[in-house]
Amino acid sequence: MIKRITALLALFVSLLAMTASPAQAAPTGSIYFYRYADTSDLLTSFTAASKSPSVCYTMPSSANNRTSYITNGASVSFVVFDNSTCSSTPGLIYAHSSGPMTGQFNDSISSYYRNP
Repeated sequence: MIKRITALLALFVSLLAMTASPAQAAPTGSIYFYRYADTSDLLTSFTAASKSPSVCYTMPSSANNRTSYITNGASVSFVVFDNSTCSSTPGLIYAHSSGPMTGQFNDSISSYYRNP
């Protein structure tokens, strides 16, 4: 009996660990840029509708080269770059996705554009 209760408790705890925290879920139509993967430091955010497709935007100075985690709740994807002119190697941020920035994009995003 105790083994069964322990197994059920372990299953319950593992299911809790797989549930996304509310801070990581971006409102529909918004993209959030965070300093840390635990989403404790929001650098900037905006709605996809506020950005014209295929227009290069630079990150605000408070967020430039500081993003470590992105949550995209919009139904469109974004492309990020590690320079201010949207002309370096692109990094795709898929629609309805969340995740850490790795490799060349960790703490180095300077510009972006919204895909059509």
